[in-house]
Amino acid sequence: MWRKANEQGMTNANLSFKLYNSVKAYRYRSNISYVLDYFHKRFFSHESRASALVRGHLALDYSKRQKPVTGAERSVAELNQAGLDSFLDFCEQQQLPVVMFEPPNTPGFSAITQSRETILAAIAQRVASRKSVTFHSFNDAGSLTYAPDEWSGRNHLNRKGAIRFTREQLVPYLHDVEAALPPR
Repeated sequence: MWRKANEQGMTNANLSFKLYNSVKAYRYRSNISYVLDYFHKRFFSHESRASALVRGHLALDYSKRQKPVTGAERSVAELNQAGLDSFLDFCEQQQLPVVMFEPPNTPGFSAITQSRETILAAIAQRVASRKSVTFHSFNDAGSLTYAPDEWSGRNHLNRKGAIRFTREQLVPYLHDVEAALPPR
């Protein structure tokens, strides 16, 4: 995996990537976390912070109280443009339409994310140059107003919020994209 990453120009792998590929126990961190959460719930707390796997995704039932977003905080977003181009080229060769979206974040989170505008511009450029690629951001003006109990973090919806997002925003978006596709 390390060799493959170097071939694709990934020179500064993050710590999580290095740990995953060198410390075997790190690969099972979600299972270990699940067991610890189970014992914590059973003996110390009545609220489970454990996640469940639902249709291939982790689903969280709890919500965390959010700290207000301040200008002093910064979140860094990155986009592997070469990787995205490679994926889009492959999909184009296979005649597969690509539907991309930016999921919702809590209010103010997008504003503190460094390089977000640059990344959105890079994605918009790729969408404009390819006829079978669509992109939509469900942030800022495109977002629903989610209640505090629908979040499990600043940029993660819990199960309740995810169900609402899927039903009220994602499914209509996918229907619109499907209707715009040429018949196969």
